[in-house]
Amino acid sequence: QPRHGRGRPRRGILSTYPAALVDQAVTLKRLHPHWGPANVKVELRRQAAFQAARLPDDSRLSALFKAACPEAVQPRHHREYPDQPPPRVQRVHQRWQIDGKEKVAVAEHEVATILNVRDPVAALMIESRAILTTTEKGWRKVTLTEVQETLRAAFTDWGMPLEIQSDHEEVYTGAPGTDFPSRFSLWLVGLGLQHIPSRNQRPTDQAQVERNHRTLGDMAWKDERFDRVERLQARLDDCRQRYNRELSVRAADCQGRPPLEAHPQAQHSGRPFHRVLEWDLFDLARVDAYLATRVWTRQISASGNVSIGNHLYYVGR
Repeated sequence: QPRHGRGRPRRGILSTYPAALVDQAVTLKRLHPHWGPANVKVELRRQAAFQAARLPDDSRLSALFKAACPEAVQPRHHREYPDQPPPRVQRVHQRWQIDGKEKVAVAEHEVATILNVRDPVAALMIESRAILTTTEKGWRKVTLTEVQETLRAAFTDWGMPLEIQSDHEEVYTGAPGTDFPSRFSLWLVGLGLQHIPSRNQRPTDQAQVERNHRTLGDMAWKDERFDRVERLQARLDDCRQRYNRELSVRAADCQGRPPLEAHPQAQHSGRPFHRVLEWDLFDLARVDAYLATRVWTRQISASGNVSIGNHLYYVGR
């Protein structure tokens, strides 16, 4: 084991490697903070003093850099949607919850997803959209366009809320592990809405829309099979109206009254939306300002490509 002159062996990270090699690795990392262990080792191997030396593995070099030069270590990517409880909602049309009830049987061999939108404060069934999701191999997830169309219909009838809450389905938050905002989030930002993700694998964070699935299922599809998705949609529309205007409801301080009777101020949010004016309402500068508050670090591939926001860019080698 290498020694510094006389005395006890040197201890600590990479203590079994020559001190000159360790010092040079730290120096290279400080000079090139964005280099990872692999790049540092390539540079060490290019230097005559270390061409024949045994080099440490990447994990040990990472530990060394965190201990010896933490200021040069790049922070790991953090998810754009951290796992923390959503803030409490205070008033009607502040926040809507959206979620899909999957694999609802239609006809003999088809299934649909029911996209439900709920106002948790007023206990309103804002929107319920039946989407046929049958494929040759079984079924599929709903698309971003289908989610947007569902919300556009809800915005048209009720006005826009301030926030939309969803789970971590890829259509809402992007691929698992991504640190860049999803297209859904950016669409909401452009319209002046905030995306509030629930915690991953925590359906209790949006318990109201989860109960909405069960209540609407009891009213609409559990006791009847529909031969076409259009018939199912007509039943959903009728059941929503019955629930909102006629049914005795005990949720959200309704105290046995229909939600719109208990919360008459919930007829409209006061933020109008018209489909034909969507791009007049959409503010790209708002999206730019939102993105400008963040920083993303990417490693360029050997072919000179880098990806961000599901787009691939060539920046050269």
